[in-house]
Amino acid sequence: MLHSTKLVIPASIAFVVLFPLSVLNGQDTQTPRVTQAGAQQTPNARTQPELWFGVLNTPNRDFRFVVEFDTANQANTGRLRSLDEGNQTFALTKVRRSDSMLSFALPRTFATYKSTLTHKATKSTGTWTQRGQQLPLSLKRVAAVPKRHVKTLLTGTLNAIVQKIDVAFVELESGKLYFNSVSQKAGGFVATKEVNQQGNVIFRVPGVQGVFDGHYSGDQKLTLKGKWSQGFASLDLTLTQHENISEFRTLTPSKRRRPQTPKAPFPYTTQQLKIASPDTTVTLAGTLTLPAGKPKAGMILVTGSGPQDRDETIFDHKPFLVIADHFARQGIATLRYDDRGVGKSTGDFSTATSLDLANDAEAAFKFLHKQEELRDVPLGICGHSEGGLLAPMIAVRNRHVKFVILMAAPGIDGKQIILSQGPLLMRAQGVAEQRIAVQKQIQKIILTIIRDEENPDAESVAEQIRTALGDDQPDLLRIIETSQAAVAQQASPWLRTFLRLDPKQALAELKCPVLAINGTKDLQVDAVLNLTAIRDTLQTGGNLHVEINVYPGLNHLFQQCITGLPNEYATLEETFNLIPLRRMTSWTLEQAAEP
Repeated sequence: MLHSTKLVIPASIAFVVLFPLSVLNGQDTQTPRVTQAGAQQTPNARTQPELWFGVLNTPNRDFRFVVEFDTANQANTGRLRSLDEGNQTFALTKVRRSDSMLSFALPRTFATYKSTLTHKATKSTGTWTQRGQQLPLSLKRVAAVPKRHVKTLLTGTLNAIVQKIDVAFVELESGKLYFNSVSQKAGGFVATKEVNQQGNVIFRVPGVQGVFDGHYSGDQKLTLKGKWSQGFASLDLTLTQHENISEFRTLTPSKRRRPQTPKAPFPYTTQQLKIASPDTTVTLAGTLTLPAGKPKAGMILVTGSGPQDRDETIFDHKPFLVIADHFARQGIATLRYDDRGVGKSTGDFSTATSLDLANDAEAAFKFLHKQEELRDVPLGICGHSEGGLLAPMIAVRNRHVKFVILMAAPGIDGKQIILSQGPLLMRAQGVAEQRIAVQKQIQKIILTIIRDEENPDAESVAEQIRTALGDDQPDLLRIIETSQAAVAQQASPWLRTFLRLDPKQALAELKCPVLAINGTKDLQVDAVLNLTAIRDTLQTGGNLHVEINVYPGLNHLFQQCITGLPNEYATLEETFNLIPLRRMTSWTLEQAAEP
């Protein structure tokens, strides 16, 4: 039932995931402020939405949904708020209502709901369908969002591999117990509680394969000190009990400063466009940014891995918008677009591979090439991260691509990329080398199985882990179970393709000018490892028009940073450092000036 995944012990987009969180759509973690769960803004009385409430029960997690239908002018519009996913809001489409039925769709999450209405059209009983899975869901019309009555609330903070994460265990008066990863806006994980013979309190969370084992500290029994174990990690965790709690409180994002985000007025024009992809189910929505006067050059911007909008938005940063703005002011046109299934683009991102995304990107380039304003203007491709994997693939099969910019792009195959990420991330947090070695060994097995086996067998996973680590490995059973879960969750067409793709194949054939850049503190695509491979492959293939630049102190997003860890991305105000951006601009203009 998962829509996307995150982890309590987080890593990069391609890193093997241990902690699945989101049924709807995993969002970024933001600096929190405390609000009451279910609290509503007070709308104008004339536009008070009609409220419906229900709980979607999955085997290991419960989701509280609030559905709001707009009542103004009998509009068939509305939204769904997922209280256990940080009160996130999802727009509804295809709303159909009558005295006997209710149905709607959530295009952002590829979900639909169809139901029958009873009790004078105040109760719906139906089916929630999402990516081929179906679950029963009942909704009831309510005057206000029901409050939960909390008996016990325990909160603490995990010092995980790449960030600190607030967590909570919530026991309701009804007897139900839930685990919440508060910082990651993921709650509702069903938990169990037991007390062993030594008096230790043990919480088990099957949905994330996590276990807390702790003992009370102090006579008042308000503090539990112990260990959180999940996957291959065991972390210290102290839980503090709160008294006089009438309702569990969740965290919602506060406003961040993003000074580089462009603000009007703009000395250029923009056009909102629709682009047909070779896949007939996909129409890309994009923005063409044209400088004042005749453009000197033009390019498409291709995003990194995961579902991205046209601005490559992450933690309120909009790097592609910043790049497009800067380019336009220097006479360079750009076309950026929402990935399939994201924003205003149609299609299903969840089933797409890198090859499908390359076809989408090439469709965008062909569209750009046909624009009258860009007749006789040299055009290129600028790709970030996975977009830098796709750019050479397109360039070698399309003679109209005159130059390529690779930003933090891979120069080695997907398996090597992921295996290099783990040690970089863990060393940056001071993890012991012995533990890093064990995890890398496990991860290598998992990735090999996903890459090579179409239908991975759980017993095969167990046997390979047991053979590699030996029967005397501490927590062997837990490691096996976690590895089996990781294979089951991550054996997607996208990851299998990513692991198999070797960028050297396209790079070896690439003859147009190439600018490849990265930062020394990129912990997701190692600068030395990948830029060396890119340079060597291009030169071996006979490409003499290559410039390689490494920028000190910049991370994967090209922000000036301290550690390079992903948990810094949200805290940094800089969206994209001006030093590489200026060189990208001047280099592009140099290529445009070539005869």
